[in-house]
Amino acid sequence: MGCISIPELGYSAWRAAFEQKTAGKRIPVSGSIELTYRCNNRCVQCYCNQSAGDLQEKSRELTTRELFGIIDTIVAAGCLWLLLTGGEILLREDFKEIYLYAKKKGLLVTLFTNGTLIHEGLADFLAEWRPFSVEITIYGATEATYEKVARCGGAYKHCLKGIELLVERNMPLQLKTCLITMNAHELREMKALAASLGLSLRPDPLINCRLDRDRTPADFRLSPEEIVKADLLDGEEKKKWARLSLQSPPRNESGLIYACRGGESSFNIDPYGNLSPCMIVKNKAVNLKEKNFHEIWEDMGKMIETTTYPSGSPCKSCNLINLCGQCPGWSLLEQGNEVNPVDYLCRVARLRKEHLRMTAI
Repeated sequence: MGCISIPELGYSAWRAAFEQKTAGKRIPVSGSIELTYRCNNRCVQCYCNQSAGDLQEKSRELTTRELFGIIDTIVAAGCLWLLLTGGEILLREDFKEIYLYAKKKGLLVTLFTNGTLIHEGLADFLAEWRPFSVEITIYGATEATYEKVARCGGAYKHCLKGIELLVERNMPLQLKTCLITMNAHELREMKALAASLGLSLRPDPLINCRLDRDRTPADFRLSPEEIVKADLLDGEEKKKWARLSLQSPPRNESGLIYACRGGESSFNIDPYGNLSPCMIVKNKAVNLKEKNFHEIWEDMGKMIETTTYPSGSPCKSCNLINLCGQCPGWSLLEQGNEVNPVDYLCRVARLRKEHLRMTAI
């Protein structure tokens, strides 16, 4: 990056400049490792959660030593940003060892957690070895709503305590929520709760099916009309969709199915060592115990650069695809293939476009 520094540009601009310099070079600059699918919450909408005490599941997970080796490999390949996610990452007894190893390798580490397992000692540790960022998901503004979603008694108080411990230590922290039928009525209150702590809240209403294609999480989705209403309540969300609606050309102009950066500059590794373009595209996964990272990465590149929409595919010619969130992962979980459009997302996109036309930005 030469003389350009993060403080001078700000993170978003700095990362955009970095990605511009590496565009077309297929360097895996950004990766995520799912340390476990186990979780102490049992959230109704979760796409992957396994029981915290599932010993069989735990035995299948990568060992500490295996994760150290993977971190060495991705750093050598050019990785700079690393997300540690789950499940609940803090269920791993070796979390500190894994995190510290990644930090000392120079990675900019982001942590996704539900916050309930953060205690004084862990907060002090993170204050000493500061992550690039921490994101905590909250499920409601009130104890009743939060625990109805999380299905775990006491989780609300533990989550708030964890957030407070990080705020006290001035951690780079952001709150977010999975916006579903059970908590959407508290969106304003969740935003107010975040603001009272000096934080922002990012809502996400697009809920995936489970990785095994179980559709139970879809039962808790907001309707497309409710999603657009939530968009309009949030000035930043509205501006984001307005920018995307004006973005030219649409992100699928090339006809490539994998129009995101998955497999081009980013990757995901699941708890068992399977490397794939992202967290929900599992049909392209190859285990790192079978092939090395470089081989899988090269094969993945050939795949994403040659996989295109078939002639006549609605998504190939759609000028609203920037507004829908459609991707191969959604199609796989909903339709069983990578190309068929997801009607739910189509309806969201059409409504977003309609409402952006009707309202001043």
